[in-house]
Amino acid sequence: MFGRSFDFHRTWFSGPISGLDAMVSVAVIIVTFNSEREIRACLESISAQNLEDYRVVVVDNASSDDTVGEIRLSKADLTLIENSTNRGFAAACNQAASAADSEFILLLNPDARLCDGAVSELVSAIRSEDGAGIAGPRLLSEDGRLLPSAYRFPTIFQEIAYLFRLKPILTSGPFKAIFGKFLSRWFGQFDPHDTRRVVDSVLGACMLIRGELWRELNGFNERFFLFYEEKDFCKRALDAGYRTIFVPDAQAIHEIGASCRSNPTETDIMKRESMMRYYRKHKSLCTNVVLWIAVLLSSLFATRCRMFSRCRNG
Repeated sequence: MFGRSFDFHRTWFSGPISGLDAMVSVAVIIVTFNSEREIRACLESISAQNLEDYRVVVVDNASSDDTVGEIRLSKADLTLIENSTNRGFAAACNQAASAADSEFILLLNPDARLCDGAVSELVSAIRSEDGAGIAGPRLLSEDGRLLPSAYRFPTIFQEIAYLFRLKPILTSGPFKAIFGKFLSRWFGQFDPHDTRRVVDSVLGACMLIRGELWRELNGFNERFFLFYEEKDFCKRALDAGYRTIFVPDAQAIHEIGASCRSNPTETDIMKRESMMRYYRKHKSLCTNVVLWIAVLLSSLFATRCRMFSRCRNG
């Protein structure tokens, strides 16, 4: 499902697109993988932005469903690149960005939909903030609930909470009421997301980036197959002197992890791999040792739990 090699791709144009290498204002990049249910609504939300100067580039990472058919039926004016195997999210984003030079790059997940005026708000925020290179919107669920949209850079406390499945407990009502203010230093779930401000990182589900910054940093690090690529990019951007801004006036609807639900075990393994890769790159040796022990113990614990569950179910 998540095969990591590739050999060739083919490109399809839905309509007359001239001057592929010409500078445009915004290049919207979407990477699809088994996104048949979500992609049409995503593309429609882009058209509804009423942008005068934009281009959409979609890279399909070898979907096994009818994602490509849905894209073609949408009749959206876009460039479609079809990979024969799944290259991973980071590599596919780089692939798409190389097909459309632009002043701004908007990364948009196929399971996300832009709300009215979201792109204009993000562009305005970056242009109005000195030193800003990245901007992210306020993310909402389908039923209008606030989703974590901006974070501090990863900490070992966050990772231990994820590895040992503690987040549901830490973000439950009683904990939130008593310890929310304290835990907000580590968990985006406790942040009200109500003011525009400089943050460490925003989610790659919807992320506007200055084109010059993207090219300066050579895009995403392709060693991150899935997960942590945007955190790594925001960290490298900060080191290069660019700031990341959270913009609550820009909003998007996000159906989290729609393309990963078919194989949660492999998704979890990939997240752990990317987590460890990020820590090796950006954290101290001591922190890496603690993380390695936590990954090992949590993996053993998960294995024991699965074995116990199988025994109980006969």
